[in-house]
Amino acid sequence: MVDRSESYDQEATRLARDAGLEARIHRRLGDFSSSELQSADIVVMHRVVCCYPDYERLLGAACDRARRLLAFTYPPPHLGVRLFVSMANLWMRLRRNPFRMFAHPAAALREAVQRRGFELVAERQRGLWKGMAFVRR
Repeated sequence: MVDRSESYDQEATRLARDAGLEARIHRRLGDFSSSELQSADIVVMHRVVCCYPDYERLLGAACDRARRLLAFTYPPPHLGVRLFVSMANLWMRLRRNPFRMFAHPAAALREAVQRRGFELVAERQRGLWKGMAFVRR
């Protein structure tokens, strides 16, 4: 597991322990798109795409590492989400926080993965978050 933020490490460790998977998960701090990671059967990115400015690079790295399945969630960029993202980014800029959020177009996300040899097999929305799952052709 790769995470850019140290702040989630404790919670991720607790969740893995509670699920009985702690011994099977290896955590690393860093940028997934530039990490030297081995491939995996399944790559899941939950609430990651919206935190990354270059979705092409991020999804390309995910596709390169996913042998069978790639799944990710994102906030669909309708007017309410775009307004929220703009206001949150303004607030962070005023507080001199370098973090930014992004509402990438769903069609562009889908196309970025499909161009790399994956086929969309499921698309669902739960609350604010929408998810896509792809299998390698």
